[in-house]
Amino acid sequence: MTVQFTAANWKLPLGLLLAACLLLPSEALTQTRSPRAPAWKLKDSKASLHIQASDLVVSANSTELRRIPVPSITLILYDTQAYHPVPGMMERWVKWQLDTSESQGDNHTLNGWAAIFGVAAMTPFLPVKSKRHFVNLSWGLQSAPQSASFQLSKKDALSLAETLSRLSGKPWQNLHQERENSKKRKRKPQEPQKRPQDDGSRPGPRRSPDVELEKR
Repeated sequence: MTVQFTAANWKLPLGLLLAACLLLPSEALTQTRSPRAPAWKLKDSKASLHIQASDLVVSANSTELRRIPVPSITLILYDTQAYHPVPGMMERWVKWQLDTSESQGDNHTLNGWAAIFGVAAMTPFLPVKSKRHFVNLSWGLQSAPQSASFQLSKKDALSLAETLSRLSGKPWQNLHQERENSKKRKRKPQEPQKRPQDDGSRPGPRRSPDVELEKR
């Protein structure tokens, strides 16, 4: 027995499917996800930060390294540090070329020239400066205070400082902005003091009688 599917045969299943979709609640049609807690990745490290209950948790590879109770935080500082990134890039480039040469066992000359040309190409950029961004925390009792410093990207550093300030009730301090404002105040030229204008109320200099006689 063979069944032929025609347009008429498809009307009933399609109608039932459409009615079922209209009757189902929207929550059943879309997969709901609980809001994900924010996480902040530490620079040059596999560790990250996240909020769990009322603690700031430092973890790496699903292993908890440290817990900081957020309500006991007493100081939140955001700061920056200027540095030259090119020397570090040169060092990593040369090291990579040497490691590649040793692993391959040949082409030592080619890797040597590649290291030299790479360093030469980056030399003009040695004066270039960049910034590292830190969030410094202090917490605990005054008799036994504890502190920690975390290096993050600029976006994560500002987000972490604002989040901890909101949860702990302690205002965070932007040391970088305070330094910039201080530099602007020093660079601003001071306006010269204006001399008081003579409105005629003050007596002018006295002239000697000999000068008066000569004029006549």
